[in-house]
Amino acid sequence: MKQTLMERLEILQSANLIDEDVFSFCEKVVNYFLDQTSEWPQENMEIFITHLAMAANRAKKGEAEGSLDDAIKEALKQEDIYDEAKRMLDYILKLTTICFPESEVDLLLVHVCTLCKARRESLK
Repeated sequence: MKQTLMERLEILQSANLIDEDVFSFCEKVVNYFLDQTSEWPQENMEIFITHLAMAANRAKKGEAEGSLDDAIKEALKQEDIYDEAKRMLDYILKLTTICFPESEVDLLLVHVCTLCKARRESLK
């Protein structure tokens, strides 16, 4: 899986969609997730790492996606996986000096929750 994820990041970098700083950060995140477990669903990891790379790139440029609806944020907090996903996201955001706007952090949290839920489902 790591090879596929790194190839995805290399494609983004070669297309000048992300720079070396974002590439390096995303590589650290890939390593962090794979150090946790190898049980992550491939497709979900690919989606997450792509979104993370693009969010980091937007953050570096001072851009951001739109905010999540408050109802979605509240629903997310009710998910049983929320605390685990929040801890994971908090940790990975400390792996970089890139300052992510709140709207991007919220969207990344949705992705991490989805990833954690997909892993849980795949283990059943």
